[in-house]
Amino acid sequence: MKKSNLTAQSGLISKDLRRRKGLTLDQIADAAELSKGHLSRFERGEKALSVASMLRLAQALNTTVGRLLGEEFDKDGIRVVKAKDASSVSVNNETDSYIYRTLSGPESAEQVHTSIVMNIPENGTQTSESFHGGRELLYVLSGGIRVELADQIIELDRGDYLEFPGHIPHSIVNLANPSSILLIIINADHLKRKNMT
Repeated sequence: MKKSNLTAQSGLISKDLRRRKGLTLDQIADAAELSKGHLSRFERGEKALSVASMLRLAQALNTTVGRLLGEEFDKDGIRVVKAKDASSVSVNNETDSYIYRTLSGPESAEQVHTSIVMNIPENGTQTSESFHGGRELLYVLSGGIRVELADQIIELDRGDYLEFPGHIPHSIVNLANPSSILLIIINADHLKRKNMT
């Protein structure tokens, strides 16, 4: 691996570990006795660290230099969900009718997104207005949906993608029976839903 790629990879690994531990750049820079600016440039792959600095950073992150250099991998960061093991929730009330399956696992402080496959059955809708922090990404796997975003109506078919700030009140209506969408909510740790079961 070229030196610039190694620096970039090490910086990304450091940033990922720091964020998953819920630590700020200031906290790690102080603990590793590095300037915040230098650490920030290292995380972006713009600067390398000396061996001594790398040792202090590894200690501050409670990891090894091997892990920072990409020689060791965190198996906890890899998640596989087999179809038979995914939990499903059915919602069927006066206004909503859909099934969703959470792929990203149980919520935790380290989680920065929630991944859901939502199946909207024939004549089903998810019409309750929702809003939350972060961003929402929708990808239509099959069928077609209408997304109502405040005063906008956007129709999506199989293969279409939509991304929007989650704070905009929104609802999803099924247009083709049945429909299936991949829904990813970024910054799920800030997730606050209104009228969403």
